[in-house]
Amino acid sequence: MPWIVALIEGRRPVLRTRLDPWLAIFTATVLLGYWASYNRVEAISRLWLILLGILIFYNIAHQPLARVWSLFHLGALIGVFFVAYFLISIFMQYLGGISAGSGIVGMVIRLFSRLPQIQPNIAGGVVAMLFPLSAASLIVAFHNKEREKAVLQGSLTGLMLIGLIMTSSRGAWFALAFGCLAGIVWGYAEMRSGCFKSGWIAAIFIVLALLAGGWVITNASGQLPTLIDSIVPGAASAQSRAELARNSLKLLEDTPFTGSGLGSFPGLYSRYILVISNFYFGYAHNLFLDIALAQSPFGLLAFLAILVVSIDAVIRSPKKLRRGLDRVTVIRAALLASFLIILVHGLVDDPIYSGRGVVLLFFIPGLAMAVHKYGNSEQRSKGTPSIQTVKRASATTPMWIMFTGILIVLGLLIFSTWHSITSVWQSNLAALEQSRSDMVQGIVFDINTFSSDSRVEQSLLDALELNPNNRTAHHRMGMLALRHGEYERGAMYLEAASALDPEHPGIAKALGYAYTWLGEIDRAYSIFTNFPETGYELSLYANWWLTQDREDLAEYAAAVEMMLRSPNITTSY
Repeated sequence: MPWIVALIEGRRPVLRTRLDPWLAIFTATVLLGYWASYNRVEAISRLWLILLGILIFYNIAHQPLARVWSLFHLGALIGVFFVAYFLISIFMQYLGGISAGSGIVGMVIRLFSRLPQIQPNIAGGVVAMLFPLSAASLIVAFHNKEREKAVLQGSLTGLMLIGLIMTSSRGAWFALAFGCLAGIVWGYAEMRSGCFKSGWIAAIFIVLALLAGGWVITNASGQLPTLIDSIVPGAASAQSRAELARNSLKLLEDTPFTGSGLGSFPGLYSRYILVISNFYFGYAHNLFLDIALAQSPFGLLAFLAILVVSIDAVIRSPKKLRRGLDRVTVIRAALLASFLIILVHGLVDDPIYSGRGVVLLFFIPGLAMAVHKYGNSEQRSKGTPSIQTVKRASATTPMWIMFTGILIVLGLLIFSTWHSITSVWQSNLAALEQSRSDMVQGIVFDINTFSSDSRVEQSLLDALELNPNNRTAHHRMGMLALRHGEYERGAMYLEAASALDPEHPGIAKALGYAYTWLGEIDRAYSIFTNFPETGYELSLYANWWLTQDREDLAEYAAAVEMMLRSPNITTSY
């Protein structure tokens, strides 16, 4: 309502912040993600949630310092809500599975058991992100000897900690420990000396170091994830997360300019990576990959820039900082810890983008902008800085220098690799069109319900003419040929794609099916030995082809399935 009144009066509905340019780019990529998505129903829902998160950011960013402290309390309450909802939904589903009974109690149990569950990793990630806010409130209340507030904040903090333990999210545990330790060390150094006059170098180093560490873990051999699984208690997941991240990067290679669209990951990963007819993974379990896949790498770059600018705003010392346990320093240390938790946990899971928690995506950056406004305004405890002050501060920001340099480098790269870039652009658009067709019709290869898509095929052929080594074009041409029953042609394109990317599981598995439908049983078997699930899938295909009056293909499927069950059996094919 205040924004509407401001527009009617001819004033800006919101004042400017240092994040405005990057939020504008991020918003543009959200709209791009909606356009690219094959699932428009899910995409529009996510679009509104992300826009709501941006509105929440602007509402928080311009709050005075006194209200910022209240927002810390709100963050603690949100964390406790996530804990309560997670535990209640799990408990009610357990009771509903035993016996709901009749009467009011049974009705309540059935009602709560039907509520959508929060995944443990999602709940753990959100609670870990908000935990430093509650801990900071507890520290200040304890230091000021405010007994009632200390008891209340201690209870909230304890509940959040118990809930975090109950989620069994090892990634959230590690991120919380790392973030809190770093925040405590930084806060102590700041209270002692206040030597952090600029945080640009530190902010950029933190982001790049963590992303580099995630890349090393993702691309390392299986020994490192296996070692992590053996050291960290709990169910083994590091190896599967590393594999999921590698495969998600291969999915991103299909649409590097546009991304695959909001809410598109489950279908596309099943169709082009796992080659199965049902959804298996709901998201990439990596914050940065999920953003890049949904909103293109440009959306990811905008998000990383938002984090860098926000961390700089937190680290940069106010001009007049009181030494000792200053409340503002505690706030800044808590925010730094939250940012590090987002970065670290984002490498192994995605608690604040993949689900409804996306409305909290810019909650911490909003608090950082509010605190930065306090530290750089003459009105330390009262007012909002003038538009001219913020504009002058952001106009001299080094980010624009870095941005200009990036544009120059990109311009030179585009000029020198124009044909390859044009080829990738053609295959990108074709991949989006093919995905919409596949997902509308379904994931199962039903040659009787698919008609030829000449636009997709022509775009892929144009991409191959510009660059014969375009892996995506070969892969998608092979999938298109299989869908129309052109198995020999499909095998030809998939063999070329496999030669370009031997580690791509979707290409290898699709090629195995092409060999199966061609009756090349031994070649199919040699591929399918790396995919244990194909034995069951082939048994389903054998029955399905019989319903389509294709006894030859049913026999081929049954023969490969029999060899997978009993490798010593030989066939006559």
